[in-house]
Amino acid sequence: MARHVLILGLAAGLVLSTSQAMAQRSLFDQPAAPSPETSIPDAPAATKPKPKRVKPRGPTPARSLVISNASKNVLTDLEVTGSGKSAKLGKPIAPDMKATLKLPALKDCTVTVVATFEGVAEADSSSYDICKEKSIRFTD
Repeated sequence: MARHVLILGLAAGLVLSTSQAMAQRSLFDQPAAPSPETSIPDAPAATKPKPKRVKPRGPTPARSLVISNASKNVLTDLEVTGSGKSAKLGKPIAPDMKATLKLPALKDCTVTVVATFEGVAEADSSSYDICKEKSIRFTD
């Protein structure tokens, strides 16, 4: 009888160890994804990448213009208008002199330039592409 108990005990141990081995995963099974409860709490959170700045396409309007007076008359007044904004020259430009006019941030390349000269009855009005031309030269 002692032998039967021993054999039954060994058989029960063998069945128990076999069922535990069967409960283990096979080497060919895919590993399970970790659940949120089992993940490491101190792990840094994934940060979103910053969006890259997109450069504007196409030509960029100039932010300033070099004004050259190559005429024999004094340039008394100059106004540049475009995209609903304008800029005026603050002082007269003598003959054969230059000045720099700062422009507001414009969206369009085409501006209208109105120039008034001393001794000339009529103002000169012209259109310029400030994306291509960064200077304006007035002549007689």
